[in-house]
Amino acid sequence: MPEERLEYLLKRYFGKTCTEEERRELSRFILEAKDDRDFKELLEKIWYNFTPRDSMPQEKSNLIIDSILKEEASQRTEFKAGLRKMIWWRVAAAAMLVLIFSVGGYFIYFNRNAKQSPIAKATKYDVSAPNNSKARLTLGDGTIVYLDSTQKGSIVLQGNVKVVKNGDGQISYIGTNNKIIYNTLSNPRGSRVIKLLLSDGSKVWLNSGSSLRYPTAFIGNERKVEITGEAYFEVTHNTAMPFKVKKGDNEIKVLGTHFNVNAYDDEPNIKVTLVEGYVNVNSANASIKLNPGEQAQIASSGEISMNKEVNVNEVIAWTEGFFEFENMQLPDIMRQIARWYDVEVVYKLPNHKKQFGGRISRNLSLTSVLNLLERNGVHFKLEGNKITVL
Repeated sequence: MPEERLEYLLKRYFGKTCTEEERRELSRFILEAKDDRDFKELLEKIWYNFTPRDSMPQEKSNLIIDSILKEEASQRTEFKAGLRKMIWWRVAAAAMLVLIFSVGGYFIYFNRNAKQSPIAKATKYDVSAPNNSKARLTLGDGTIVYLDSTQKGSIVLQGNVKVVKNGDGQISYIGTNNKIIYNTLSNPRGSRVIKLLLSDGSKVWLNSGSSLRYPTAFIGNERKVEITGEAYFEVTHNTAMPFKVKKGDNEIKVLGTHFNVNAYDDEPNIKVTLVEGYVNVNSANASIKLNPGEQAQIASSGEISMNKEVNVNEVIAWTEGFFEFENMQLPDIMRQIARWYDVEVVYKLPNHKKQFGGRISRNLSLTSVLNLLERNGVHFKLEGNKITVL
């Protein structure tokens, strides 16, 4: 298929004017393409134009591929994840299809036999997904910079370090200091994920309802940051200067690796999930080492337990613009929804132990997400920014 035809189909799909035959043509092209240089370059160009991330771990790509192939084979039957070794062009094809289906709102899996109760028809209220970042930067002298009203380019000097807002909204630190100056990046509820490039080259994705305190430049024999909420880290390797993430008395120590930290105050445990490399997780009472694909859960008592069968794709789906649930109970799901849409959730009945599974684009409106959840036998009432679970 010529590149012009592919671009035409993408525009049709994104504009919601793509016919079923055109959608199948697009899927066939992506899944049946040859492993040649032109095809690789085309997919790579599309990937970097549209993805909110600039890299994708191999195990996550395999998981996405498996789910998409099952979707095509079964015409969107219930999702069951699995890992499969694939050559490069199929990994790129999977990434491409994820972007396509997420824009169209199709890459969603729930119990197809349950009844649907469209909440959108029963209420005049709706809440749109966050379409911009409301993040703010607190400088060393206490000055607050509101990033949504700040133009791209240099924002401020912190000592000898230049703070820059890039075109994609990422905040970068360039330069070195001979003294430590702390900044805090806060990303409130109802705000898009914001990316941060630290002075050592480490990358951080900060979820809504989260904040990170860090020095403008790292000095001495360690790199230490403090977190509330959730962040995904890709840490630059430096044996002489370990990277440490603090949350209260708990600490994650790394040299260079990729990992996710979920440390919201309203969650029962702090969860540290390792994607690649290794980390040491330390609390006041215990210490463990994680291997890739493992998760440490730190209780309020300081005790640490380990999950060796964690679904890494589910944990870091938020960095790709998705909610992903696997055997998750409703209150756990609703906490994620409350942070993303900045809404209050109340329950009329105390017992909500039903488990859910599936993946939903975080670009959908709140009523669209609630409609999908209602297919599993739970019902909601939405009034303004308040959800009542019936």
